[in-house]
Amino acid sequence: MLDYFVNDNVSLELVLGAPPEMELSGKGDISLPIVGTVAKLDQFEKIATTDAYTPTVTARYHFGSVENRVRPYLGGGVMYAHFSNVEADPAVNAELQSRNPLVGNLLKPELGKIKVDDAFAPVVLAGVDVNINKDWFATASVSYAHLSTTAKLNVIGNTGLTPAAPRGTVLEGRSKIEINPVVTYLGIGYRF
Repeated sequence: MLDYFVNDNVSLELVLGAPPEMELSGKGDISLPIVGTVAKLDQFEKIATTDAYTPTVTARYHFGSVENRVRPYLGGGVMYAHFSNVEADPAVNAELQSRNPLVGNLLKPELGKIKVDDAFAPVVLAGVDVNINKDWFATASVSYAHLSTTAKLNVIGNTGLTPAAPRGTVLEGRSKIEINPVVTYLGIGYRF
């Protein structure tokens, strides 16, 4: 976290970090034409995992004066989310192949590449700084973001009726994703 004070009460903050791994869950069914439902997504705790890069810029208003030992603050800003390394959970592929044995043996369906679109999200936060001395301080905050984006996925499988048939896309789909993280932070800071 880098925090630049414009004046004694207003600061601009940039938050960067190593990307956390997020679990994506789903609702509804994966259905193939003629065959019908081949997987019910609600039964899985997760259908995929992804790394989420979420740099965030906020403006914060610090109450009180610089000399106060305790300084609460409120803020808001924007987060940019970029998703990479999206990997399907093997349990979903097992369900795609076992729910209907005929389909499983002929098509050998499995989730193909999953792409989650980048997006911007509003962020609000509240926190408090506690001065330890002139240069050092402790800080704690809680923030909330509301992120809405889209994921694209496809089901790949054998495109013919023989086991040697080439593999290709047998179904394409899109899904809306809502991510609403509540992030808590506790740290020690140094003023320059």
